[in-house]
Amino acid sequence: MPKKHEAFTLLEFMLYAGIVTVLLFATTEVILSLLDGKAKIEAIQEVNQNERLVMRIMSQAIRDAYEVTTPSRGTTSTSLVLQTSTTATNPTVFTVTDQGLSMKEGSAATTTLTSSGVMVAFLEFRNLAATSSPSNIRINLSVSSTNFSDDPDYAAGDSIESAASVRRRL
Repeated sequence: MPKKHEAFTLLEFMLYAGIVTVLLFATTEVILSLLDGKAKIEAIQEVNQNERLVMRIMSQAIRDAYEVTTPSRGTTSTSLVLQTSTTATNPTVFTVTDQGLSMKEGSAATTTLTSSGVMVAFLEFRNLAATSSPSNIRINLSVSSTNFSDDPDYAAGDSIESAASVRRRL
């Protein structure tokens, strides 16, 4: 009795190959969309981390200062100059440069506070203090990711506003 060979027909093989191809394309699309989402989340995290760090540093410096030189009472400025009681940190200056937000304390070298992954889009300091009261500085800060490829998947930005008051007196 001849043996019967079980095998796929050409039609069955083409059908299976088509199903596998569709599944591979669907899986590839899911993986690519997950990677795009990951890039967006990383850009948002980078912006938020830099924003929080910079605000914390500036707020603490204002609290530790005994006087605000710039901006003067009732005015706004894009830089902040603080007088401190410590020679090593007097004056403390915050400004925006090409590298990002910078801080210079006394005669020390300028320190860039933001990472290379972000840029400061807007920075404004407003001295809200009345004539006889300690300075109260409102800080408006906008930070965005450095998106060199102009790809919207890598774009992120945020704005934050905070205030801090001088607490120390000479």
